[in-house]
Amino acid sequence: MINQHPGGERPAAGLVMDQIGKRFASVTALNAVTLRLNPGEIHGLIGENGAGKSTLIKILAGVYQADSGSATLDGHPLPLGNPAAIEAAGIRVIHQELNLIPHFTVAESVFLGQEYRTRWGALDRRRMKAATAQFFQQNWQLAIDPERLVRDLSLAERKLVQIARALVSASQNILLDEPCSALDLGNQQVVLQLIGDLAHRQARTVLFTTHDPNHALQVASHTLLLLPEGQWLAGETADVLSETHLRQAYGLPVRLIYHPASASPLLAPGFTLRR
Repeated sequence: MINQHPGGERPAAGLVMDQIGKRFASVTALNAVTLRLNPGEIHGLIGENGAGKSTLIKILAGVYQADSGSATLDGHPLPLGNPAAIEAAGIRVIHQELNLIPHFTVAESVFLGQEYRTRWGALDRRRMKAATAQFFQQNWQLAIDPERLVRDLSLAERKLVQIARALVSASQNILLDEPCSALDLGNQQVVLQLIGDLAHRQARTVLFTTHDPNHALQVASHTLLLLPEGQWLAGETADVLSETHLRQAYGLPVRLIYHPASASPLLAPGFTLRR
């Protein structure tokens, strides 16, 4: 494994997972996963469907209890299995499943649990509506009505509302489970740009899952690649997402190519379809 253990005796700054293991009946989902996310870094979490990506996110969110291992944030133990305590510690999670309330407005959904209030303690709906409209316009160039009901939004719009809810928070550690799913290519690029901004401009730490290794190549400095039978590889993205490792992960040949205009690395299927 690449960089299997954090190593050394240096202070455990950032988010650290140590020997996280999880089984479902006779199936090993995660086998002693060990990873350090330093402040301001972007880590991709890659693997085929069923490899354990969402399982790891749910363990860090407190939804699942790990069978073994532990996690710390800035050297302090994380109470795995306690979602409210983990969020209070400074970790905000965006799950793949939409968990919005249909009869809430966009603004109410974005600020749910982190509402603005007046000096008298009442909800400051005007401020929340203005902040919601500004966030969508500045980040997505989307003139969304903050008073629209969630039930009237498209699937892609609901996804963006859920992402916005995490990004407007003050949490320094953002975990996103498949943030680009259900989005067209244009909005995928917008979300990836936002992930980059979180780390590079706001010094936040980001861990995001994706089924597309190219997303990690585009924005992640480090990647955790989940392999069959609970095995894994972790390290710098360029080292982890090699053709050999991806063939091991997905069971399909891939090849590394470069975009003709930007020279950015891209992964493409390594086979030719016969006519």
